[in-house]
Amino acid sequence: SLDTIVNATSQNDSTKINATIDRVYCGYLKLSKTASINNTTGIGGALDAVPGAVVTYNIAYENISSAGGTGSVTLPATNVVITENGTVAPNNWGTTTNHVIGSATDSNGGTIVGDSVATSTLLTDTIPSLAPGATGTFSFKRTIK
Repeated sequence: SLDTIVNATSQNDSTKINATIDRVYCGYLKLSKTASINNTTGIGGALDAVPGAVVTYNIAYENISSAGGTGSVTLPATNVVITENGTVAPNNWGTTTNHVIGSATDSNGGTIVGDSVATSTLLTDTIPSLAPGATGTFSFKRTIK
């Protein structure tokens, strides 16, 4: 957000001052992607990326706008669509892993598409509405080829 401070001073009494902070949001949805490995294959260590190990991808999302106050407008994010394409850079998981069917979840109950085929390389998560300050996580698992 960009903070803009508007100062108003009375022309009749210079001791009467009002300062208002207005925030302009150029974009108010923050995404953060992490990946972790769980290797139970017996080859290498527990965190080694070997064939058969499972990679869990987590995309944390947050509406960074504030709930506002008197005279403020709230900014719910509506119809948010998170698209994860494993064949588009910087992703490469579409060619190096297989999808774990049924592993895709959204902590806010978003609608997930692409969670039904092991060869899926495209997953989308649609969240109908995300209130100011609200957060959630879109997760899915892949098995290394």
